[in-house]
Amino acid sequence: MKKLLVPTDFSEYADAATDVACQLGRKANAEVMLLHVVEMPGGSSFNTTGQVAAGSGPTDNVYVAEMLRKSKEQMEALVNEDRFEGIQLKYHIVVGDPYHEIAKTTKENGIDLVVMGTKGATGLEEFLVGSNTEKVVRQSAAPVLTLKNKVDLGKINSIAFATGLHIENESLITHLKAFADLTGAELHVVRVNTPNNFQSDRKTHAQMEAFVKKHGLESAKLHSYSDAIEEDGIIHFAQQNSIDMIAMATHGRTGFAHLLSGSIAEDVVNHAHRPVWTYNVH
Repeated sequence: MKKLLVPTDFSEYADAATDVACQLGRKANAEVMLLHVVEMPGGSSFNTTGQVAAGSGPTDNVYVAEMLRKSKEQMEALVNEDRFEGIQLKYHIVVGDPYHEIAKTTKENGIDLVVMGTKGATGLEEFLVGSNTEKVVRQSAAPVLTLKNKVDLGKINSIAFATGLHIENESLITHLKAFADLTGAELHVVRVNTPNNFQSDRKTHAQMEAFVKKHGLESAKLHSYSDAIEEDGIIHFAQQNSIDMIAMATHGRTGFAHLLSGSIAEDVVNHAHRPVWTYNVH
């Protein structure tokens, strides 16, 4: 893990992400990049350099210039705080759409992990709008770590890897192992048994044994947990077993397919009170 990205809007949630990313940066001797995206009200368009596109009014230009000036001041003050001394910390400020700029920066800079703060979403907001965090979780080319408050990395002692035991993506396993090794956390592989996807413990145990052997996870602890729906089962298992972090795959569905099926990973990100590590397996 050599490069970490933290999208920031200077909120308390983003500050929590910055703090955790810098803890990871110290541990892995990795570079941490802070990204701030200046958005324009009214859906104005921008060219590839982040400048307001031709045809935008003078008010738009003045607004962008002022927002960029303020953002640079905030970034300079942030990166020069004493708590970040010794961190390979840099920043990037652009004008555009947050999700697209995060995706672009991740790919162009070879980011190994995106760390994002989120306040979650509930009810009508969750159904109609979602959030930039959800979009990143669904589509990111790199693993994404989301959290709602500051976390002491030294206290991440256990990670629940929630899986249906059908994952064939070796890249996910490689990234997850690397993160667990970096934190020193113990992995717990858990399958949630639901009424709509029920199978016996005997069958689940046999599948788990084959799964961990195939992926080199023999040291992980194995669990089957029953609940009404998978999202609740993952969250409740973590709560009842004092698990410090949740890890899981997301499948990157978009558009109508996503509306119909939803995403268990996004639901967990929204509703869990502990950090959630996700990886898009497409």
